[in-house]
Amino acid sequence: MNRFAVVGMLALLAAADTPPVGWTQDIAQANELAAKANKLSHFGGAEVVAKAQVFVAKDGPGGLYITAITGRVKDNRDAAARVAVDSFLGMPKRAQLTSSKVSIAQSGSRIDAATKQIEATVQWQDDASQTITHARLLIAGDAESLIAVTAECVMSPATPQATRDACDKALTTLDTGIAPDKRLALTLAPEGSEPPPTAPRMGAPTMSAPTMSDGSRTPMPPMVIPAAEPKRTVDRRPVYVGAGLVLLAGLFWWNRRRREQLWAKTKKDSDE
Repeated sequence: MNRFAVVGMLALLAAADTPPVGWTQDIAQANELAAKANKLSHFGGAEVVAKAQVFVAKDGPGGLYITAITGRVKDNRDAAARVAVDSFLGMPKRAQLTSSKVSIAQSGSRIDAATKQIEATVQWQDDASQTITHARLLIAGDAESLIAVTAECVMSPATPQATRDACDKALTTLDTGIAPDKRLALTLAPEGSEPPPTAPRMGAPTMSAPTMSDGSRTPMPPMVIPAAEPKRTVDRRPVYVGAGLVLLAGLFWWNRRRREQLWAKTKKDSDE
């Protein structure tokens, strides 16, 4: 296992050092959360490793969801950190895509120069799904990478207050796993800054798009496009002939009927 993956695991273990007492770990949910996180873009598209842990409350509905994203980011760190912070603070707005009853109670971010970390917090309530979410983000970096650790307490209005307090206390123990003496000072790009350019994955060869060719370039003769055929006109003569026949038949019928009426009248007059 390379150092890149090891750092991600260390960050996750540090983040979950003091989960709420008595809460049970849900490995299935953690694996699902990590798989989803690995499919998403982080730090503006950098190469990342995502790890996750999930703890389920023992009293009342609730859970603690922890995600550690380790990205190989050496340049444009201020822009990469801004992408992570904006994505974190945008969670309530993404929730509003499926619910119109989301209210934000708290949202903000700051740079802690003493600990060389970036911190962000957000709290919101979704009345439609009956959930209350308290979340905290920490970002730190060393000479090789950036690490963003997110922890979310997702509770219900019916969750006992003691359970909520236990989860909120766990958020305060969040740690990136990078030793303080290894951290580099971080800055945060202005809000709305463009994400940093995406670097190619480590060891990935640069290849051109596949083609159905042996590599030679034989010039193709110019294509001759035939002239468009003249628009065909519909021959309406059969229609006219048919209409004439119908008209003649009608005249013959009317003439015959007229003769029969005259013959009947003449015979009647002669009998009288």
